[in-house]
Amino acid sequence: MKRARYDRGKMASRANSGPQNLLDAIRPSEEDGPLISAVLSTYGLSLDQPNFFEHDFLPTMLGLGGVRDRGYTAPITLERKLAETYCALICDAHALVGGVRPSLRIDVVPLARPRQHAKIVLLHHRNQVRLIVSSANLTHEGYRSQREVAAVLDFRPDRGLPPEILSNFVHDWLTVLGPAVPDRLRSALEGATTAAAAWTTDIVRSDSTTVRVALGGGTVPLWRQFVDAWPVREPVLSWQICSPFWPGPESAQTPFEAIAQGLEQRGASLEHAELEAICVADGVGDRARPTFPFPLLHGLRERGFPVGQGRIVPARLETLPEEVPEGKAEGHRQLHAKLMVLRGPQTVVALIGSANFTNPGLGVAGLANLEAAVLVTCPAKTFREDAWRPPLVLAGAVD
Repeated sequence: MKRARYDRGKMASRANSGPQNLLDAIRPSEEDGPLISAVLSTYGLSLDQPNFFEHDFLPTMLGLGGVRDRGYTAPITLERKLAETYCALICDAHALVGGVRPSLRIDVVPLARPRQHAKIVLLHHRNQVRLIVSSANLTHEGYRSQREVAAVLDFRPDRGLPPEILSNFVHDWLTVLGPAVPDRLRSALEGATTAAAAWTTDIVRSDSTTVRVALGGGTVPLWRQFVDAWPVREPVLSWQICSPFWPGPESAQTPFEAIAQGLEQRGASLEHAELEAICVADGVGDRARPTFPFPLLHGLRERGFPVGQGRIVPARLETLPEEVPEGKAEGHRQLHAKLMVLRGPQTVVALIGSANFTNPGLGVAGLANLEAAVLVTCPAKTFREDAWRPPLVLAGAVD
């Protein structure tokens, strides 16, 4: 796990690299205290056999131990533990089309429109509220094997982040969800914000770094929120994009152009910017090449896209030796992380979360998905690029 500090609180970036995985972020500790509520959101959901959500995710979250902990939680034990807390699951409606749903003790909220693509875990313990915004669905692949990215924000009595980050996020989330929110779910979200607001002592605020949760699907598109975080008239030196999905060559307007035009309107020159697009690899080893809609580049050039230099590079597909836990078999790590980073002489703006670099993902030229991402603005000298970038096949890069 790589960490980036913010004030006296903790904002940790996590990736599925090394022996750790995203399940470690939901595993409780004794100092957290009992779990009061858990609010989860996902696009995809593993409810078939093996049932990752009920056999692995929920037992780990509740402190019972999942399948990788060399244990098995009996259904009756899981039901009894769920009865001690409140748990809600917000998912895209397609995740339940097979007629299967989780335990009846879980408040399930399926959404059909807009597409529910946000990946959020909000855990309210007596001594901590943890908000995880990630690219990972509640599936075995998302939490165990794929290359994902997550921002973990903790709110605690002794060293928590400013509670406004959480309260602003909850307000915006409830607004985007609209009337679909059951009363118990609303109460759980408000209870978490109330607890965090009470832990306001000894918080040192920073004037140079800001963190907030940005949501897509509302009145302001996600790409616009990203652009508006960039300082007026500061030039862009590098623009990094990591995504498994991209706009098609037939797109009349794409996030490339929307973001570039928005930056130019803020007086941000892109003349010397270099663009790095991190993509899915088409195979293993150093012969791998990026899977990318290369005809899209011709359309961008014809429409005057202002960035003329950079590279398209694949994320390494094979599992590296240091990524294999002891006693576990090697496998592949398909890229599923979604992030964007703008770097200038003084500033870095990063967007980490669920949104693919597509029109629906970022809200360009049409209906936007319901997405969630953490938007970080910090001094360029403090940003650690190795905390976010997945392993790359540099030999497979395309200029």
